[in-house]
Amino acid sequence: MKNIVRTVLITIATFLLVNDGSAQPKGHVDERFELTMVVFRLTGVETFTYAPEMQYVTDVDSYFAKFKNHELIEYVKRTIHSRNILNLYLPVDLAGDIKITAKGVALNDAWNLSCNGPDSSSGTWTKSELKEYVSLLDKFYKETRFHSFFVNHSDFYSKVEANANVIVSQIDTAWFMDFFGQRFDMSNIWIVPLMGTHNFMDRRVDKSGKIYRNCALGTTRTDSLGYPTFDSRHLRTLIHEVCHNYNNPICEKNEDDFRQVCDTLFTFVGESLTSEHYGGPMSILYEGLNRACEYSYYMDNQIFDKEEFDRFIRMEEGKGFIWLYEMLQYMEAFRANRELFPTFEQFVPHLKMFLEQVVEKMDDYYLPKMKSMQPFVVAAFPANNAIVDTTLQTVEILFSKPMQGYMWVGAVDSSYHALPLPVDDYDNIYWLNEYHYVIHLTEPLKLHARYGFRVRRAPDSTYGWPTVPYDLIFETK
Repeated sequence: MKNIVRTVLITIATFLLVNDGSAQPKGHVDERFELTMVVFRLTGVETFTYAPEMQYVTDVDSYFAKFKNHELIEYVKRTIHSRNILNLYLPVDLAGDIKITAKGVALNDAWNLSCNGPDSSSGTWTKSELKEYVSLLDKFYKETRFHSFFVNHSDFYSKVEANANVIVSQIDTAWFMDFFGQRFDMSNIWIVPLMGTHNFMDRRVDKSGKIYRNCALGTTRTDSLGYPTFDSRHLRTLIHEVCHNYNNPICEKNEDDFRQVCDTLFTFVGESLTSEHYGGPMSILYEGLNRACEYSYYMDNQIFDKEEFDRFIRMEEGKGFIWLYEMLQYMEAFRANRELFPTFEQFVPHLKMFLEQVVEKMDDYYLPKMKSMQPFVVAAFPANNAIVDTTLQTVEILFSKPMQGYMWVGAVDSSYHALPLPVDDYDNIYWLNEYHYVIHLTEPLKLHARYGFRVRRAPDSTYGWPTVPYDLIFETK
């Protein structure tokens, strides 16, 4: 009987959503975000320069090069560097706080401003800093003739939007009504070409209390013509950020109840979470529960086959959410008892009890599981400390765990020669499979030289946490 009732409810919800012109969202490029990301790119802060190589990025760097020392850029650099932590959300917060009109740039007085903290301890800007920033931004906008630059690239933005909407159109909007008990309602999906690997949700509240759900997606890959492309990985990112819009308000209501168990769990997995930019115990609540929502979407919609699904779970557990597989199994109780738990929110107190059981079993089960998940180098060619010919052609690394897409080779330090590596040549540097990394050297090695490189998680000096603590050192004859 309950399945019949749920089917009827879903059918009604689907009918309502299909006939609501705002139900199926579309991604779009927004001038406020492009302006903001240009500013942060000009600061030179590495975290904000991860946009993929494309003509658009070349155009940005060329057009705005002479403004690198603009007083706005100097102000932003000083303000960022005055913080103890780098707030990755900052550009999105700032872009959402402004409006652009025929008169220029101003604060958007329709919102309760998100970027308006009482002090600088958390990386959030104060009200006075925000006002100074917007005043300088307006000056920058006019002096650079930014709007002309934006209009001149309208064809590029249109192509970006068309490519992104192939993925956006795949969202199953009816699922959100069934899972969260709320209609699917995304005010904006901003596509931000200059944001690179970063992606964020941005939930806004206006002065009347109305909620606006938004998310901002970066771009990571381009096609042969230099246009950003989107695939199943971006769909995962999109679902993750959309779920945050529904999950975060639930987490806000439950912070006090979860605080103790999150504090305890963070003592075990805090280092892993911090390496993934999750900066505190409450990320276990917000990010952990969001993954329960996100992966429930994948399971209910059969997005991935079992092999892909298991691989994604391993990746998430490697980030510090070592209980995710077990949590998703625990969520079967939610699915089996929907008459007791009409929506996810009603089940959340039971997820607190689940995490308390994780603490109880940490020594006996989860810590050994976490240790078994840590990847290590099984073997390397040449072997560590080997003496090799200068005609060496390949360097190969074998890992104990699937590492494809999560490994980068960097220099050990300046006392060693760097390997002659190919640049963006996937015929010469590639993964033979998920465990086997192969590098074909582009030129002969030097005589009587010491070479060394380090395996790291990602090429990011700001958050450079090694996944595999391994340095490969060898010499030439």
